[in-house]
Amino acid sequence: MSTPVLPPLPKIEGDVDLTLTVFTHSSLSGQSSNQNLYNADRLSELGQQALNLATTVYLYEKRPPLNSRDIGIQRENELNVSAINLWLEQYDLKTKLRAAPESGIYENPQMKKFFCTYVGAVFLNKGIKAVENWISQLLDPNFEPSYSASSSTPSQQPPNYYHNAPAPTSDPPPLPPAPSSFPITNSLSWLTLATVNQTASQKHVSITYQAEPTGPSHTPTWTARCLSKV
Repeated sequence: MSTPVLPPLPKIEGDVDLTLTVFTHSSLSGQSSNQNLYNADRLSELGQQALNLATTVYLYEKRPPLNSRDIGIQRENELNVSAINLWLEQYDLKTKLRAAPESGIYENPQMKKFFCTYVGAVFLNKGIKAVENWISQLLDPNFEPSYSASSSTPSQQPPNYYHNAPAPTSDPPPLPPAPSSFPITNSLSWLTLATVNQTASQKHVSITYQAEPTGPSHTPTWTARCLSKV
């Protein structure tokens, strides 16, 4: 039986600390200088979720469509320990892992955690789309990725999940001026409200103002009526 051809292994580029964390087992953590920046257990948890998501997306897009139960069952079957252990052997990743002799890291369950750690590093270094394309090609050699991972160059910065969003490059546009108070018709433009109120007070007349809009709701025309009560 011929060995299936694997897709290219995504490389972890431009981050030595991240690479050291992936290939240094916790049994040698005392010899690692990168513990303040990365942590293998956290990377493994991140990678497990990214691996599940990538596999779920692949199964979701299969035709004919699978129901939710079948997606879950097939995901468990595809990501079994034996399959992951075989991928590690074919990529020759096991020989690059540093661990204490008594750690038992080379047992299959531990190897799945190591694989998830690598997936988590790829997610941080290249983004979820690179993970999805890679895992989909592992599951199906005939899968066509939505973009070529090889087209990415070191000059193109991968998504950074540690930085805050950039500040806006320019000030927001000014708010439109607030609409003026109720306009007074031309025939009464010479008569100010102050004069009306003063005259009413002198004659002991109670007045109220009633405003009504007319026309379109977005550009109404307001008409104010002065009502008097002796």
